[in-house]
Amino acid sequence: MSEDNLKIALVTGCSSGIGLETALELGKNGYRVYATMRDLSKKNILENQKENQQLDIQILELDVSKDESVKNFFELILEKEDHVDVLINNAGYGVLGALEDLSLQDIKQQFETDFFGPVRMMKNTIPLMKKQNYGKIISVSSLAGKIGFGFMSAYVASKFALEGFHDSIRQELLESNIHMSIIEPGAVNTKFAQNMLLPINPELSSEKKQILKIMKSQTEKILAGSFESVEVAKKIILILNEDDPKPRYLIGRDAERIMIDKNRLSETEFEQSISKFFSELMEI
Repeated sequence: MSEDNLKIALVTGCSSGIGLETALELGKNGYRVYATMRDLSKKNILENQKENQQLDIQILELDVSKDESVKNFFELILEKEDHVDVLINNAGYGVLGALEDLSLQDIKQQFETDFFGPVRMMKNTIPLMKKQNYGKIISVSSLAGKIGFGFMSAYVASKFALEGFHDSIRQELLESNIHMSIIEPGAVNTKFAQNMLLPINPELSSEKKQILKIMKSQTEKILAGSFESVEVAKKIILILNEDDPKPRYLIGRDAERIMIDKNRLSETEFEQSISKFFSELMEI
């Protein structure tokens, strides 16, 4: 493929899971991929895979929660490329804890990565796509972008905010050839649970810390037996190949089942079913 016809993709959060698999799938499908991660010491898996498969993937440092890091990244991209075809907003994490356990710092940091991270990326990418009159943006939300989960309020709020932001920007771009989609996976076998943070709260009791550690451990067990991240990556490729992609894509049977319950039950009944789920989670 000539340089003029080469498709360029930017992907955040590529050290593991959905981001890593998406970078690889894009590379297999003929994209030049700029795969980014906050900590380059975690690049070995992706580095080895792209070398073994001889894929056009460049691994770069990027912390989407930092203005300066995003600014430096786009300066580098503009030095190397004259267009950007695809942006995949994937970088994110979750903080676990009841509201009274969380500090404002916990909540703000959650938003800096999971909400303002994609905002920063889109603020820099959309003007480029407008100039070329083409582009596709996919942001990785979650089932938690549609319903609330106890002990995950900061994460849930950041995903609700991301989805509302996406809907609004889509309306601004209706007359353009820029397409924006959200994907909403249910449980996926990634390091999400393993990487969950506990509250930054010196007053958190040892009893509460132990409860949260158990919840984190049990969540890891559930994710280990769930939908594989490579399947999410393949779904992203299918969406990119659509001429007119939809605003949202729910991914995973568990997500579909929960949304059926949400539409079938009253709000009170649905909240009780979610609460029961967490109670059972503690007993596994």
